[in-house]
Amino acid sequence: MKIRIIILALMSSVLNGATPTSNAPFLKPKEAIAKMSIPEGFEVKAFVAEPDVGEAIAFCFDFKGRLWTLENYNYQTRRKHTADKRNRIQIFEDVDGDGVFDKKKTFTENLSFSSGIAVGMGGVYVGMPPELIFIPDADGDDKPDGPHEVLLDGWGIHDRHETLNSFIWGPDGWLYGCHGVFTRSEVGRPGTPKEERQFIDGGIWRFHPQAKEFEVFAEGLSNPWGFDFNDMGQGFATCCVIPHLFHIVQGGVYHKQSRQNVNPYVYDNIKTIRDHTHKSAHGGARFYLADVFPEKYRDQLFMCNIHEHAVLIDYMVPKGSSFIGKHGDDFILTNDLAWVGFSVETGPDGGVYVLDWHDQNICGNEVKFPNSARVYRIMPKGVKGPEPFDLEKSSDLKLVDMQDHSNDWYVRQSRAILQHRAVTGKLEAEKVHAKLEAMLKNAKTVGKRLRALWALHVTGGFKGKEARLMALLGDSEQYVRAWTVQFLCEDKNPSDKALAKFSEMAKSDPSPVVRLYLASALQRLPHEKRWSILEGLASHAEDKDDNNLPRMVWLALEPMVPDNSAKALALASKAKLPRLQEFVPRRMLAGKGPVRPPQKRKVSKSDWQKFVQQAAPGFSINDSGEGGVVRFGTFRNKTATRTHPIKRGVPSALGRKLAVPKGKRTTLRATVSHHSHGDWELRVKVDGKIISKAEVSSKTTTDEWLRHEVDLTPYAGKTVDLQLENNPSGWMNEWAYWNEVKVISVPLGPKKKVSAKAKVVFISGKPSHGRMKHEHRAGNMILAKRLDESGLPVEAVVLEDVGYPKDASVLEDAATIVIFCTGHGGHVLNPKLNEFDALMKKGTGVIMIHWATEAVKGPPGDRFLEWMGGFCDLNWSVNPHWKPNFKPQKHPIWNGVKPFSVDDEWYYHMRFVEDRTGFTPILTDLPPPETLRRKDGPRSGNPAVRKAVANGETQHVAWAYERKDGGRGFGFTGGHNHVSWQDDGYRKIMLNAILWTAGLEVPKNGVDSPAPDKVEIESNLD
Repeated sequence: MKIRIIILALMSSVLNGATPTSNAPFLKPKEAIAKMSIPEGFEVKAFVAEPDVGEAIAFCFDFKGRLWTLENYNYQTRRKHTADKRNRIQIFEDVDGDGVFDKKKTFTENLSFSSGIAVGMGGVYVGMPPELIFIPDADGDDKPDGPHEVLLDGWGIHDRHETLNSFIWGPDGWLYGCHGVFTRSEVGRPGTPKEERQFIDGGIWRFHPQAKEFEVFAEGLSNPWGFDFNDMGQGFATCCVIPHLFHIVQGGVYHKQSRQNVNPYVYDNIKTIRDHTHKSAHGGARFYLADVFPEKYRDQLFMCNIHEHAVLIDYMVPKGSSFIGKHGDDFILTNDLAWVGFSVETGPDGGVYVLDWHDQNICGNEVKFPNSARVYRIMPKGVKGPEPFDLEKSSDLKLVDMQDHSNDWYVRQSRAILQHRAVTGKLEAEKVHAKLEAMLKNAKTVGKRLRALWALHVTGGFKGKEARLMALLGDSEQYVRAWTVQFLCEDKNPSDKALAKFSEMAKSDPSPVVRLYLASALQRLPHEKRWSILEGLASHAEDKDDNNLPRMVWLALEPMVPDNSAKALALASKAKLPRLQEFVPRRMLAGKGPVRPPQKRKVSKSDWQKFVQQAAPGFSINDSGEGGVVRFGTFRNKTATRTHPIKRGVPSALGRKLAVPKGKRTTLRATVSHHSHGDWELRVKVDGKIISKAEVSSKTTTDEWLRHEVDLTPYAGKTVDLQLENNPSGWMNEWAYWNEVKVISVPLGPKKKVSAKAKVVFISGKPSHGRMKHEHRAGNMILAKRLDESGLPVEAVVLEDVGYPKDASVLEDAATIVIFCTGHGGHVLNPKLNEFDALMKKGTGVIMIHWATEAVKGPPGDRFLEWMGGFCDLNWSVNPHWKPNFKPQKHPIWNGVKPFSVDDEWYYHMRFVEDRTGFTPILTDLPPPETLRRKDGPRSGNPAVRKAVANGETQHVAWAYERKDGGRGFGFTGGHNHVSWQDDGYRKIMLNAILWTAGLEVPKNGVDSPAPDKVEIESNLD
């Protein structure tokens, strides 16, 4: 049985965005690599893959540079696993440095359900819920010295993919890990009474290997499966479902998926730092701090995106005490829907290593590719790994030298060895500390000074030397001062002298980073020792909009308010942080209720109606099945209200009475999504009659959401019973997520003078290409002739002028205008935007063919969006030749058209309106990867389009648009090959679109017309 724990771990238990199952073929590692879009100058190799490894849930490196895998064969479903001991840890070694392992051995194969691994401190740490265990191997012979030691127990496993995971050694000598929100753990040493255990149901935790202490480092998030520290030792977590990136601060309480924070008095938790969105499932997090990638990648965060099947990069821009997380490169697009990357490491060779689960079902509800797992190595071409080595054989001073290494892998590993030697009494402490002090003083960069500071701390270099730490509080570098604050408070008992200095710094230190560390440290101090530091921190008006500081100051003050109300109120009244003035009185009114793990709050049916109103104003719900009605602040980067069918065959329904106004076009718009492990059917009913149905699944959504629109204009002047049903299409995970349900009514365009025929004006551009290519006038003439011969009430006028008509009055009474011309800077409309806009505001229709869809970004592009809902945008859209397969859509333009396929230059990845009201895709297909074989360029490729295609996002190459103020537009990107007009489906789509944009009814069988013969197709050429 293929274990899916990792994937599921990366997805929240109920709220998730993924393609549950694709039809992607099983690719062997070499085949998978061949499909990847790899940056120029880089290569990817499969370091290890099945059958040598299977079910790998985690991996790490040891002091010899060998890769260790933890393999879990117990997983069955999210709610069930076997208890037998058959999981194993393997060790893989690359002897010749070519990026592929040469030797392997088994360390143990006697583990039950396991989820995380770290090597160090004389053995191996393994997450084996309900326990965190230590397997000793003091002699380093790659064999357990004896039975494992249970360090902690109480880890929950309610959701098999949201327990302890992603282990990493921190710069302070603690072992850090992640924990998901849908598992509830009460952690302590074996035998600890329940009331003394620490609760965690989402966040970052840490464990000290020598003191055996456990702490919840930060609380909240969703189901993080990636955590790392940057060059300054700042922690960052990657998440799923909620916004994907957070700066993690000790004691911080963060945005939490679907559940309230443990402390109900937080009031305002810390938010994401990202300024962009990705699809909603991320896994792995490693800052590149090695030495073989180009310099631009240094200190950038590498992570996997499961839904985008890609390795992505974000970079951090400092802002106040925190950062803004900006999007860097879409580093590798795998172009493989079965690629499921979720864990990232940097190796001793400077390469980036990524674990790929490789399965069609990326959510783990079923297993398509049993026993598969790969670890890929990403490396600049020509770089070879180091010869075999063993850092544990290095002298103490050699390990100190390693703190200056250009690859942080050696820095971290050496620091861990030094820490272990110090604890076991095997360290030449005096020599080591002297050399580290010299590095702290003389290192050329802040990052290297911090390495010395961290190494001194973990080896006991500051023990009994408070004066030395006090001196460092006056250091010129903010991060040195900040980390010194943390170290002075590590034992939760700083001296009075240190506290006095903290109070002074709180008032006068110019660094928001230092003030953040002071605010964080306050939570480790007795209440009575916090006041003067709080007063200083609260006096900084410049911090009022900081992402961390006002919230962290409140977290330190909050538990003191019930017993010190007057003092807290006095502090708040003087504070320059407005949140305190709001939160202190609010907390006073709440009384002295204890802070305990949140219990599931009973939600009444009146709450249900409030939740529905937030997504669908004016609607109410009849009932909801499993889970009731739930409101989410963030689901797939939007807000959402969740419902479920009442029972098998019985939908839940949002309903309202609606008076449909006369004289207006009324449209129902619903923006909806689905559970990652299921789908459902949206049914729209009027007075009990189904008028529209749509499948809501991974196959029908764009960017994980479906925007469904229904024209209600036929009911104008009536009051109707309108219902939107969450209808089951099977019976598994049929949850509906409603982001927005709106009814929009806009005035109909002004009535035109009654005429026997609707006038269609064709504008032709000047010649631009060779024979039988971009035949603007000849193409227009073929269409005009067929309209005139159709017997329909249409008058087709092909202008004699080339370009915009000299006498623009010819356009005044046009029902629609068809433009076939050169685009971008040569577009016929560029000098006539205002004149043409006046026609559009009158309700005149417009059609742009092929290059005419390409507009200059700025005013022209903005107008195209207003007129026809989209345009071809340089450095965003592409213009390859390919042969899509088009299937019917529910729209009059498809009347009488059968599925067809035409080889042409079909532009795609168009720039469309954000508000899709009135927008309908007409011709849609998924471009094959070869359409992006050209190098990036204005029309040939870019990271955004490559990511979209790799993600399996279908592309719209023709679309219809109803403007809010009346009038219709149609964009059609085909038209390069003149012979394409001979195809019946291709031609009928365009003729139908002309009628539709002219406001005419499209015949049930569409506009039939004969195909142009060889003589006609070669007539009237430019």
